[in-house]
Amino acid sequence: MTAYIKPAILSISADDEGTHFKTSAGDLLKISNGTIFETMKEVHKTSHYTLSNTSQATVSFRLLVEKPFNVLDISAPPSACSKDDGNITTSKIISLKPRRNVQIAVGFCLSHDMLSDETQTDDVIESKENGVLPILKMEKNLQILFSNQTSQTLPLTATVSLPHLLLSKERIDFGLSLVGHTKEMSVKLTNFGKSASCWFVEKDSRYPAESREVFGVEPPCGFLEGHISNISNNNVLLKLTFVARNCIDYECMLVFKGLLHEPARYLLVTARGSYDGGHEDLVTTATL
Repeated sequence: MTAYIKPAILSISADDEGTHFKTSAGDLLKISNGTIFETMKEVHKTSHYTLSNTSQATVSFRLLVEKPFNVLDISAPPSACSKDDGNITTSKIISLKPRRNVQIAVGFCLSHDMLSDETQTDDVIESKENGVLPILKMEKNLQILFSNQTSQTLPLTATVSLPHLLLSKERIDFGLSLVGHTKEMSVKLTNFGKSASCWFVEKDSRYPAESREVFGVEPPCGFLEGHISNISNNNVLLKLTFVARNCIDYECMLVFKGLLHEPARYLLVTARGSYDGGHEDLVTTATL
């Protein structure tokens, strides 16, 4: 005679969030000292589930899930605590009588480290919902492990909207400019992603100091909203300045970066100084 073990199955109902966690990398940004932005180490998003025992027998089980998801709490004592074992979070054993239920909370932890180049390479995808805009997608399973050696799986998915910075130009040439006089041009920086971005600009140190010192950018940093609608404040017009100090050629690379590990954008600026007053240009030229 062959014994047959009937799998224990729980009925699972979720709150409005369901098993799909949607969040934005911009949730990691916070304001410090009124106007200065910095990033938090991590933020959490939570969904609640009700596990119901619809069978005629008591079932015992524990919950197991891999990071960045975790079991936050169990409402039925004494299983209110979960154990963090390296990359896996597991609950204590829960016993559920027939026609009884238990409330659980599962969290998704978005961390700043998750956005780094090393950890996001294999997980960034091109979202069909967002066209060509990148999102970070994570998929894991919440495992319900029963005492009779059977199991039940609840798929979990998290998508993180990322910022997507683009410049209207990749190269700007100021041309000839009178030594000692300021010449201005402009370029637009736009965030096409659905996540907010806190950006800043640096000058590539591989270029000569005499070239880095004659070019300026205003503002040198800022905050851009995500491109949620047509009225989103997701772009800024940057003023580029050049003041020649000598009658030589100048070249410098401006590097635009973000606090959320946005891919860097590069703008090459070139110019030449002149002592000929005929080359003086007092009119600001807009280059978008």
